[in-house]
Amino acid sequence: MKLKLFVGDSFRHKKRFLLVITGKGRNSKPNIHGEIKTINSEITRWLSDHFYRDKVQYISKALNKHGGTGAYYFFLKKL
Repeated sequence: MKLKLFVGDSFRHKKRFLLVITGKGRNSKPNIHGEIKTINSEITRWLSDHFYRDKVQYISKALNKHGGTGAYYFFLKKL
């Protein structure tokens, strides 16, 4: 998954602040169960993975000028 690679590489390079643009999912189509799953709707579930708990201190929605509800700020832990 690209998010894991991005967070992992950023963590190894001692970056502390990331802007993750998910999009708003406006063009998403329902799956075979009728659910519309988007990156934006799934990101909090993904972040419960052990990989992220060791690296991500917290996340917050981005300001409108950085993507608003279609983006997140990731604050990474220190190594």
